[in-house]
Order: sequence, then C-alpha cells, then structure tokens
Amino acid sequence: MASEHNSRSYERSETNNIIEIHSSDETLSIHPSASQYEQEIESLKLKLSRLEEATAEKMKLYNEERSSLETNIVRLRAQVERGETTRQNLEYELTLAKKATNQVRRIAAEKEVETTNNVALLKDHLSETKIRLAGVEQELANTKNIRKNETGQWKKHLQTKDVELDKMAAKLEASQKESQRLNQILQEQQNSMVEMQERCSSLEAQRQSQNNTLRHQAKDLEFSVEREERLKKELE
Repeated sequence: MASEHNSRSYERSETNNIIEIHSSDETLSIHPSASQYEQEIESLKLKLSRLEEATAEKMKLYNEERSSLETNIVRLRAQVERGETTRQNLEYELTLAKKATNQVRRIAAEKEVETTNNVALLKDHLSETKIRLAGVEQELANTKNIRKNETGQWKKHLQTKDVELDKMAAKLEASQKESQRLNQILQEQQNSMVEMQERCSSLEAQRQSQNNTLRHQAKDLEFSVEREERLKKELE
C-alpha cells in the first residue's frame, strides 16, 4: 500500500512538473511543439538506460555477495562435521581407557588381597611349625626365606602394576585435555557459525531493502514508459 501511495504521489508530482514546465514560459503555446516532445522522449530514454544500468550493477553485486556467503557456509559446515567426528572418536578412546584402568585396578586389588591372605597363612603355618617341629628349625628357616622371596616377587609385581596404572592415568589425563581442547575448537566454530548466520540475516535485510528499491524504480520506469506512450500517442 505504501509503495502504491508513493507511486501515485510520484505520478502527481510528475504531472505537476509537466504543468509547471509548460506554464513557466509565457511565450510558449498551450501545446508544446514536436521538437519538445522529442527532447522529452530522449530524456526519458536516457533516464531509462541509466536506471537499467544501475539495476544490473546492483543485481551483479548481490549475486557475488550471495555466492561468497554460500561458499563460507559450506566450508563452516564441513569444519563442524570434522570436529564432531574427532570428538566422538576421542570419547570412544576415553571410554576404552577408563575400562582398561578399572580392570587393572581390579586385578591389582585382587592380587593384593590374595597376597595378604597368603602372608597370613604363612604366619600361621610358621607358628604351628615352631610349636610342633622344634627340631626342624633349619628347614623352617629355609621355608621362611622362600616365602619372603615370593612376597618380594609379589611386591615387585604390585609395583609394576602401580607403574602401569600411573601410565594409564597419564594417558587418561592427556585424553581429557585433548577432549577439552577439541571442545573449545568446536565452540569457536559454533560461534563462527552464529556470526555467519547473523551476517546472512543482515545481508538478507539489505537484499530485501534493495528489492524494495528495485520495485520502486521499476514502478518509476513503468510510469516513464506509460508517459512516453502517451506522448507518442499525442504526437500521432
């Protein structure tokens, strides 16, 4: 409605301008000469040509900007998809590492309980041997040395497991840090996507404004063509 009102106002303004042009010179007759009509037609053609050139230039700029934006959107989407795949792989590796760590800890705990039970049994056995077999102290001493060696081996085994646990914990910590880093990268990419969407919205608003301007110019052009047709008919 606003554009129709503006168009009508423009038509009235143009009509008034024509009347003012005809009435500005008292020496002219009421009806302008054919040369004046031709000059006015040439002027309208020139305006029409300039308007078409301006419209073509604006459409060219709009198409170039739109193509650039579409290319950026495709690139950002590909980056987000690659980041999501990497994040899923890290989560899977982290789950496997947690399972392995829990299994190692469980085995170590079982071995520790087993060692403790063995040591308790050995102490009971040694006590009974001292009471019942006083005459075999040398054999008992040898047996104690054997048991001590076994206990030392178990302790070394536990120490080895502790070292393995420390390594697994270090790997787990490194995986967590890498996951945090990738999450930060993903967040930055998402922020870039939001900024790009906002820019697209801004450009869409500019495009809408340009379309409105083009429609208004088209109506002006249509009015000029109609006016030219009327002038031709009057000349005929």
